[in-house]
Amino acid sequence: MFAAALGCLSAKPIEPQPKPADIRNIAQQNSFNYIDAGVLLPLPYPGVTVGHREKFGQNAIDLSLGLYSCFIISDISVTGRYLRYADDLQRYVGIGVCYYAIYTDEFDFLVCSPTISYGKEYDKTFHQFDFSAGRISDYGVDLALAISYRYGFKF
Repeated sequence: MFAAALGCLSAKPIEPQPKPADIRNIAQQNSFNYIDAGVLLPLPYPGVTVGHREKFGQNAIDLSLGLYSCFIISDISVTGRYLRYADDLQRYVGIGVCYYAIYTDEFDFLVCSPTISYGKEYDKTFHQFDFSAGRISDYGVDLALAISYRYGFKF
């Protein structure tokens, strides 16, 4: 009877767990650096961003540094995002936070803004839309709708 109980327990094969080095190798294969060009609306406000995306299966962490400028206003931004990929590992949605400094001829101020991202990734490129509806700045909390489109190149 005791041997039968052991036989039942040993019927399930024990699957080996991935080693931390294996997990790092998988992440390195799917991770990439990028540069993108984009436009921020409602003003036609062009910019460029460089960043790194670290992928773990269907999840990713994205960190970027951006510079947007037009004739009357410029900003430097740092953004962090969590992204979740769909089953095809091409389409993704994400949430993040963007910190940026805005410079104009008349005033300068710091802003923190939550963002929602949607994008599609290809072998060497990606498209991404970012949406933001509110912000916290030196002047308080306000409603400011911003939409950006970015086209990026992986390297």
